[in-house]
Amino acid sequence: MILLKVAWISASFSAAAKVVLYGRNAAYGSGNWLDDELIQLLHSESIDKVYFISSLGNDQRVVEADGVVYIDLGLGNKVNGTKAFCQQYRGTLASALKDALPDLIQVWGTETPTSQIALECSKQLRIPSILCPQGLMASLVHFPNGLVPAKEMCGRNPLLWAKMPLFNSTKRTYQISTVFERKAIEQADYILSDNQWTFDYCRCLNRGYKALNFPLPINGSYQGAPWLLDDSNEFAIMSVSSRSAYKGQHVLVRAAARLKNDFDNLKIYFPGMSVKMSGGIKGNLKRTPYNAMLLRLIKQFGLQDNVVFLDRLSPEELANFMRTCRVFVNPSVIESNCMSLREAMCLGMPVVSAFAGSIQEYVHNGENGYLYRYEEDEVLSRILCRLFENEEECARIGANARCSMEAFYSGGESLGDIYTSVLRECHAG
Repeated sequence: MILLKVAWISASFSAAAKVVLYGRNAAYGSGNWLDDELIQLLHSESIDKVYFISSLGNDQRVVEADGVVYIDLGLGNKVNGTKAFCQQYRGTLASALKDALPDLIQVWGTETPTSQIALECSKQLRIPSILCPQGLMASLVHFPNGLVPAKEMCGRNPLLWAKMPLFNSTKRTYQISTVFERKAIEQADYILSDNQWTFDYCRCLNRGYKALNFPLPINGSYQGAPWLLDDSNEFAIMSVSSRSAYKGQHVLVRAAARLKNDFDNLKIYFPGMSVKMSGGIKGNLKRTPYNAMLLRLIKQFGLQDNVVFLDRLSPEELANFMRTCRVFVNPSVIESNCMSLREAMCLGMPVVSAFAGSIQEYVHNGENGYLYRYEEDEVLSRILCRLFENEEECARIGANARCSMEAFYSGGESLGDIYTSVLRECHAG
């Protein structure tokens, strides 16, 4: 058996990588699935060593731990598309790859120039490479700021209007990122994804790439004890953390306003947001115009006792908390994979989601979940009402959700198997 050396290249390090390199605390939440995949990959009999390459600090650093060589290129943690940065990144990355001499390169993400540069380096060094678009920037630009007008976010607050240019920088960043993304996809020979929606987007830019189907991994915390109806609070809703207006939490808040008079104990939980939504100077400084709008809506609808902003939780803590909720709602306007929704389905929770991106490929309306149009809080409120009033329906949807995820993640090739197949194909050609 041939043992492979694989180089992973990403715009940023995972939580576990940051701990190894700098002893920093892991960023809690439902993300960091790269760490989950890395653990599984290292158990593959075909893998000898994995190099995880990115930039975080201002000095180059190499640390080996548990079969992984973490390489910090030392170019800081802010990726930008300036000519000077790209030249420096290209030279530093090429040097690291020449030293490592991997058999294959895996590029994670397409949102920064690092993916484009990594693919260029792989071709120059004649190392086969695979590109995985984690979230397609081209899809996000269709929904600037989650389709929420600035006037609605800022109201008459001059401080929020002063923050708006910085908040809008997210939108501009996405627009700029589409340029890097397009160039990366155009030169990719292999693209890794787990949904046809992503493959179709990429095919518009590159008709010649080969599709590699591989389900992005779920943390083991969500694959243990299942969600049980009797252990859940009857009117409790778990949702997503708001990194931006694209997450659509305002739609869920409006839906909750329609429900609060019918369900006295209604609760909505948003994870990882307690600091931004708290009072005091720190909270005000961290709060975006969108976060401020959420607080105004909550006050306007009298939902102060119904909406709870949680601290950051580890995957295990989050999974345990989700088991106490009756329904999971994903209100995002666009999602490439929506790992938090899949995590809820793996637990066996009844789920409701906006019709977004690839979600309709694994959530089938009325079978293992419910779908609604992003902006239609009226429909979302009626779906939640039906679930709250029908325990048998909750149990049925939850059980079907768990079964569908078990099928989604069963069988198929491991990532190590895919790497081996790609190398054989490249050498045969």
